[in-house]
Amino acid sequence: MKAKQKTIPALILILIFLATLGFYSKAADHKVPDHGQFNCYTILVGKTASADGSVMIAHNEDDYGEIIVNVRKIAPKNYGQAVKINLGRGGVFETDGQVNGFLWIEATGQEFADSFVNEYGVVITSNSCPSREEREDFTDGGVGYMLLRIVAEKACSAREAVMLAGELIEKYGYRSSGRTYSIADKNEAWMLAVIKGRHWFAQRVPDNEVAIIPNFYTIRQIRLDDPENFLGSADLIDYARENGWYDEKKDGPFDFKKTFNRPARREPVFDGNTLRMWRGLSLLSGQKWEITGDFPFSFRPASKITVDKDRKSVV
Repeated sequence: MKAKQKTIPALILILIFLATLGFYSKAADHKVPDHGQFNCYTILVGKTASADGSVMIAHNEDDYGEIIVNVRKIAPKNYGQAVKINLGRGGVFETDGQVNGFLWIEATGQEFADSFVNEYGVVITSNSCPSREEREDFTDGGVGYMLLRIVAEKACSAREAVMLAGELIEKYGYRSSGRTYSIADKNEAWMLAVIKGRHWFAQRVPDNEVAIIPNFYTIRQIRLDDPENFLGSADLIDYARENGWYDEKKDGPFDFKKTFNRPARREPVFDGNTLRMWRGLSLLSGQKWEITGDFPFSFRPASKITVDKDRKSVV
């Protein structure tokens, strides 16, 4: 059994805590808007890209409706026997009775908007990323919100969190159209992209780089022959081919973002996701980027990132 960290890395904790309290109401009538009205934003910073050697993750959650944010501290617990976790719509996940302690940042009334920081310093938050997949492929109702909760309760590292999430997705199927989970610990930062159903892919943010994500997928290349930096469904490219979303002769090398993002309805200059990506990339890289450009998954910052710079970059 791994030795527990006695404290949560303060830098990661402060960033996610302050950013998540930025929830606000966008719709007085409480009707669920289309995905184009979500404006979430996440920045992940590798440990040698930051000024003090910390892995950093900053997240702004932007949702609809009147939301109360509760911050709860959950103590670790050992039930002494295997436990069955209700996944919400009929599914049951069985695991041992050891549960991590964690901070739970709860956005009331939202299934996917919560964030967690556990006692091992594992942070998990997410951005809605609508996918092209419209079919349902679930077992016992699939998994949704409880993916976050189980990862917080069980994972001791970011990599372990990614692998556990992937196991749940493949076993039960994912209910939402699509989503990218940002996961970090004191050593690594990852993005885990999920497609409705049973397919997923994750990429580690290089230690000397920064990654930004609005509400669309940003992972580009996939390399399952490099498990230190890439993890995911082994049949992902075949799955895209079978659905008619990828043709190697026409499309060239496989590109996750281009293949699985739901096609945008607006031109880039009128698309909030593109604008948020472009602005953050421009500010932190110190380079000029065309709004219609081909944005990278991650990049080297113009200077070492500090908490203050990371916070101001989203303003």
